[in-house]
Amino acid sequence: MRVIEFEVMFEEDMGYYLAQYNEATRRFERVSAGFFKTHGSAVLAFFTGSWASA
Repeated sequence: MRVIEFEVMFEEDMGYYLAQYNEATRRFERVSAGFFKTHGSAVLAFFTGSWASA
């Protein structure tokens, strides 16, 4: 079974975004096209599927 790990990350002056762990680079990479104003709005977008892929 493959496990895909997502995180809500924060970038100064941009906001929150969704990131996915890349096993090859051992880093999280942004996967959401946009940024979110709050942590809660990023989490809600993830769970409802209302975010666009980068």
